[in-house]
Amino acid sequence: MDEARSQSLKPKISSVVFLLILGFFLLPWLSISCGSIKVSYDGTEIIFGKRGVNQQTTEVGPGEELSAENVAEVESEVGSAIYALAALVLAAIGVITFFIKDGRVGAGVRGAIGALGIASLVTLKFKTESQLTSSLTDSPELAELGIEASDLAIFLQIDWGIGYWLAFLGFGVVVALQYVPVERILSPWKT
Repeated sequence: MDEARSQSLKPKISSVVFLLILGFFLLPWLSISCGSIKVSYDGTEIIFGKRGVNQQTTEVGPGEELSAENVAEVESEVGSAIYALAALVLAAIGVITFFIKDGRVGAGVRGAIGALGIASLVTLKFKTESQLTSSLTDSPELAELGIEASDLAIFLQIDWGIGYWLAFLGFGVVVALQYVPVERILSPWKT
């Protein structure tokens, strides 16, 4: 009976975690700053391409300014949104796996979705950082301002927000949950 109970809890817990992951897409995911220009995204903005520039220009050198249009060019280079979309779709599919009746098949599907979710988020992170860095280092505007690629680290800062890390953790919890013997954890509280 305990095993049947734990098998019925795993899909419920996993579905709740997948629902939470969907909610994490509304939290801050990515912040890109270059001098005093700062652009922040939540998960849905990464997918659908909305952006908010807080300031219009920033000093990048003696008497020189980098405009928000240059930052917009960099943002248009970021084609990693497909990986954020994949994570969102995987989380939505994960919620639906609650209805899979076969315990072993359901656990395998949920575990695979969790692993694919982690893979898509890791790929999103590294591809985004790579694309942002390479698009700025290849920028003729920066070369005209006398900024070299090695100096780029001074100006460009990429921060991954709480929404990204919670989604990553959520997918990890789902994967781990498929292998944790829930009945042993619940046994001290059995009535």
